[in-house]
Amino acid sequence: TSDGQSIYHALQAELTKNFSHGLEGRVSYTWSKEIDDMNVFYPLHDNLNRAVGTSQAPNVPNNFIASFVYQLPFGHGRTWLANSSRPVDLLLGGWKVSSITTLQSGQPLSFGISNDNLNSGFSNRANLACPTIRKIGKTSEWFDTSCLTTPALYQLGNSGVGKVLGPSYRNSDLSLSKTVTIREQMGASFQVDAFNLTNTPHYSNPNTTCCTAQ
Repeated sequence: TSDGQSIYHALQAELTKNFSHGLEGRVSYTWSKEIDDMNVFYPLHDNLNRAVGTSQAPNVPNNFIASFVYQLPFGHGRTWLANSSRPVDLLLGGWKVSSITTLQSGQPLSFGISNDNLNSGFSNRANLACPTIRKIGKTSEWFDTSCLTTPALYQLGNSGVGKVLGPSYRNSDLSLSKTVTIREQMGASFQVDAFNLTNTPHYSNPNTTCCTAQ
């Protein structure tokens, strides 16, 4: 039985464009905060460390998603090339472009040590050696590891949660597609997809075991 507590607050906004003139889309944004004192990996003392959620119920402060579908204005029944021949319509008509973009904040990090110096069967958190932990943001060193030390024997680490955020997530996917009617109950679909259009690297959270950041 758990006596932990969790709180989630959020501001949510959404703008939707219904289909007209070949275009439909949606933009949504969530600004939120998740706070808890629960962690199955640190059951001995997390009820004393009320903080933003980590990997089990991650606090993601900002979450933005935008998507659209646009029917290109070429081909039969559209603005241009409406009276084109069948071969021209097969080649240029009926195409649509769709995209979805996601932007998310990084998740709060917690810092642990590699050994059980509590003699409790669970690993301990690291100790802070600086007022704050400076974020460096390099793949080789995400945060300043010199600000973390190993607590004394049987002493709970005081590094807490959320002193540094992990990598953010940015991704855009794009698709170009069309459907051709061959006869009444038969058609053919063509689609070209570009995933991660901007070729943005997607990094997982860094190693936070004291005292490395790899």
